[in-house]
Amino acid sequence: MMLLVGLGNPGQKYLKNRHNIGFAVIEKIASYYKFSEFQKKFQGKIS
Repeated sequence: MMLLVGLGNPGQKYLKNRHNIGFAVIEKIASYYKFSEFQKKFQGKIS
């Protein structure tokens, strides 16, 4: 089992903010490895 975690701030206001780099990296990895689509759960997003 592998766990990847990327932190970021929600909303359009912070979309291209440097503090969202963790989430941006996770999105790229998920796209590359064709993970299932992110779903909201536990006050976050999981795939």
